[in-house]
Amino acid sequence: MSGLNAHLIVQRGDGFLLDVEIQIEQGQTVALLGPNGAGKSTLVSALAGLIPLDGGRIVLNGAVLDDVDADVFVAPEQRRLGIVFQDYLLFDHLTVLDNIAFGPVSRRSERSTARRSAKGWVDDLELTGFEDRKPPEISGGQAQRVALARALAADPELLLLDEPLAALDATTHVRLRRMLGEHLGGCRAPRLLITHDPTDAFLLADFVYIVESGRITQTGTPDEIRRHPATAYVADVAGTNLFAGVSEHGSVLIDGTHFTLHTADTSVDGAVLVTVHPRAVALHPAEPHGSPRNTWLARVEGIERLGDTTRVLLDGPLRLAADITPNAAEALALQPGTEIWAAVKATEIGISAA
Repeated sequence: MSGLNAHLIVQRGDGFLLDVEIQIEQGQTVALLGPNGAGKSTLVSALAGLIPLDGGRIVLNGAVLDDVDADVFVAPEQRRLGIVFQDYLLFDHLTVLDNIAFGPVSRRSERSTARRSAKGWVDDLELTGFEDRKPPEISGGQAQRVALARALAADPELLLLDEPLAALDATTHVRLRRMLGEHLGGCRAPRLLITHDPTDAFLLADFVYIVESGRITQTGTPDEIRRHPATAYVADVAGTNLFAGVSEHGSVLIDGTHFTLHTADTSVDGAVLVTVHPRAVALHPAEPHGSPRNTWLARVEGIERLGDTTRVLLDGPLRLAADITPNAAEALALQPGTEIWAAVKATEIGISAA
């Protein structure tokens, strides 16, 4: 069987228990999304063989890497994994070119062949001119690209990306997220992206696992996760409405629609990503007037109760979710098919370059 099939049980010394099952097909990108302390980095270490399993097994492309019951354990250096850590862990004594060539060289490729392959990655990831520099002499964004190139150059059977964009400033983050997405598509291996950033997960992944307190609490496509949150964490963080569009002086034409959203931020023009938190969407029985610059007539597609929040799924010029109180939902007499006015203040709309 190709791809990754893993059941990971790890009992940490601090009493934390990780118990998750993950499947990733060949050529598929799966995001593991969760808050800090949920067990994401523990999972990466277990897959890499850096910490032992207390139970479960790891099977990659039909080969058993870990099986506690069968007493099977493949050493980390014998697992054909490509790993990009949050702090990159580059070799400071090696040049950029030799860092990238490290994987093929460690697998006994001819040094000249490995360096020739590494030079190709240097060109692909816009590192030309930095080949002979060492990691302390390059920026964080350049180091991230070197770490990604090193992982991909090794032709891994599994690519692990542990918060690869977390340490970058906002501008570099956006640019490298785009570059990462382009290169993930060319990797034949199953890919696991570990992140606490829902935008990264939704833009880069084919499928999403939500992990909370060491357990998987929800799985689904990015759209399923956004529109049908299963826990309060997902509703609050991963439930953010996300759109692509083109901005001109704060007016954003949303891709695939004839609808324009107006934002308070007029500093970003061109292709953009727009975020609207469900709590920022107000619902009215009649067209509102006043401070909101964005109002439109929508139709209720679905209603879901989640604790003290009612999530209303709206269709119309925009498909998005609105979070209101149960009392408000009752007062509006909402049901599927109801027409309702939606409003969002311009100041509540997030915008960044795509």
